[in-house]
Amino acid sequence: MPPENSVVNGVSGTVVGNVVQAGTVTLAPAVPVRAALAGLPPQPVFVGREAEVLELLEVLRPGTGDGAAVVSAVGGMGGIGKTALVVHAARRAVAEGWFPGGVLMIDMRGYDRTGRHLTASAALRSLLVAVGVRAEQVPVAADGRERLWRSVLAEHDRPGRRVLVVVDNASSAEQVRPLLPGGGHRVLVTSRTTPAGLQGARLLDLDVLPESSATALLAVELTTARSDDDRVRSDPAAARRLVELCCGLPLAVRTATALLAADPTQPLAELVADLADERHRLAGLEVEADLSVRAAFNLSYQRLADEEARLFRLLALGDGPEIGTEAVAALVGVDPAAARRLLRRLVHAYLVVPGSARGRWRMHDLLRLYAAELAEDDPDRAAAAARLLRHYADLARCAAQRLDPRVPADRRGPRFPTRAEALAWFDVEHPNLLAGIDLADGSGLPAELRDLAAALEHHLDSRKDWSAWVHVARAAVHATRGLGDRAGEGGALTSLGNAYHGVGRYADALECHERALLLAREVGDASGESDALSNIGNAERALGRAAEAVRHYTASLAIRRDLGDRPGEARTRSNLGQAHLDLEDPARAIGEFEESLALAGDDPDRYSEAVTLHRLGDAYRALRRAERAERFYQRALEAHREEGDRLAEAIALGKLGDLRCATGRGEDGSACLAEARRIRGELAAATARRSGIELERYEFLRVERDDDVLVDPACAARRTAGP
Repeated sequence: MPPENSVVNGVSGTVVGNVVQAGTVTLAPAVPVRAALAGLPPQPVFVGREAEVLELLEVLRPGTGDGAAVVSAVGGMGGIGKTALVVHAARRAVAEGWFPGGVLMIDMRGYDRTGRHLTASAALRSLLVAVGVRAEQVPVAADGRERLWRSVLAEHDRPGRRVLVVVDNASSAEQVRPLLPGGGHRVLVTSRTTPAGLQGARLLDLDVLPESSATALLAVELTTARSDDDRVRSDPAAARRLVELCCGLPLAVRTATALLAADPTQPLAELVADLADERHRLAGLEVEADLSVRAAFNLSYQRLADEEARLFRLLALGDGPEIGTEAVAALVGVDPAAARRLLRRLVHAYLVVPGSARGRWRMHDLLRLYAAELAEDDPDRAAAAARLLRHYADLARCAAQRLDPRVPADRRGPRFPTRAEALAWFDVEHPNLLAGIDLADGSGLPAELRDLAAALEHHLDSRKDWSAWVHVARAAVHATRGLGDRAGEGGALTSLGNAYHGVGRYADALECHERALLLAREVGDASGESDALSNIGNAERALGRAAEAVRHYTASLAIRRDLGDRPGEARTRSNLGQAHLDLEDPARAIGEFEESLALAGDDPDRYSEAVTLHRLGDAYRALRRAERAERFYQRALEAHREEGDRLAEAIALGKLGDLRCATGRGEDGSACLAEARRIRGELAAATARRSGIELERYEFLRVERDDDVLVDPACAARRTAGP
């Protein structure tokens, strides 16, 4: 008996000699293509995605294309809703009467957990039988099946008989290409990898649902299960938080819905509480094998090559919203070109997506949790974390050198030509750098934590991110104590004291600086001793004890002079001048400020220079010499703009505007104040203002190791002294 897939050739009539079949005989039976709409799976609950549906319908619409088959490929991560989208679009197209020949759908099982993927040849056999070819007429050879498939559909390539083919869960272009019909038929493909090998295909990358659509999906799924389920309507805040924890992933929302539907008395807030802990969230988003976020991700992960899988796991260590190519290279210990190649493969698998700029990459939050679970058992985890942290610390140190010339220059040369570029790098990497502190703390890497924290101090100071600075500095104090690094502990205490100063905890700041002073003397660090004395002076001034501040500044100056530290002496003289200004001695303050500028010479620290210019403006204003005060405020403003320091620019504008308002130039002054408010709003610099101070009042607390900027004067309407 011939095998099931064989084709039997029969010969009739009178035959003389041998009968030889020359070449390949393709059978093209005249069979009608069955209307296969009933073969589509049931339409799941579908909400949102209107833009994506319209894009697919535009491709499916009759009259598009040039007579060739039109292919649209929908790609996205597991659980993103690719199949639901194409089934919905297919039903819409059929409802419009665009495919009277029928719709054929086949699941290629490209990511089947058993590994039993459907080959193109096996898929062709199923499709041929579906369109009416008898099983015994289906050729054995793959190329014969492909020719027969195209021949059959070619008979129906005319208006009123065209067919839509849906190829679901394809794992590669090779799996799909033999299934593409000729003529004017339409094809929809879904895949977890970018099907770039389908020449001429329209590609649609599917993203997560926005909050409104995800919440609507939750509500509709629940009322579909039980029409009287009103939990979303009754607790909209919990519903929004639940879909937020699901990160807009339709599979996660459907899993949460199944859990809720199984227990109609469970409040949404209870499930939210169950999923709040990231360590158990994936376990909470699981009902059964076919309704499990972790299982869906695992199907994609298992198809990765070893080096790709290693990168995917380790990417979870970079816990910021995005990561740069160079950081990825450091993480896995390869050069940037190799890192880019690996990242592109993960993008192809929809496990990573391009970030907000060229060379930036990000992961879906639930994928990150999945990768983090896998990374826990990676033998390279600790070493990878150390490589990443050293990378960030090295670059942060290079950038910090542009913010503060006291930071030792990197031996490899400057990485950031200007202060503005250094600030821009810090701003981009800010979330990653803060996450790096937590990574070092959680990975038992105190030396890396210490080095990264020291490099971050100048950035956090320049951006006035006081709360983050306190967190970083506290962690650094604990790390240096654990290392027995007394000098490092002194530096960390200085940093913590300056951070406390920024949040207005002046007594705590004073305590930190006094402890730093003891440590500096213990290890024989004269420069650190001078820093600590100057910082104690800053805290004393903030506590209203300007006379005590003068005593500490004077002691600091003596050490500076002995060390020949002219830049440090310039900063401390500026602080000393400020203390005299606090003591209502503006003339003596001006002398110290002018000496500070003279000590800085021809190559000053531009920011410290701008600080002193601010103070000179304040001193001359206290002497009612408004013209000179305005001149110094203007110079300070120009210096900050030159350095790209936007927050300091806002402060200078505030001082300038306040003065102009007070001297009868209200229009010019108001323009300066409005611009200052706009900049501060853009930078979200609320931490740069103390609570209880009106918007018209501008305060700037610049706290480095040994300098600090005065609270600038109240606006003209609040001022007790005239200009």
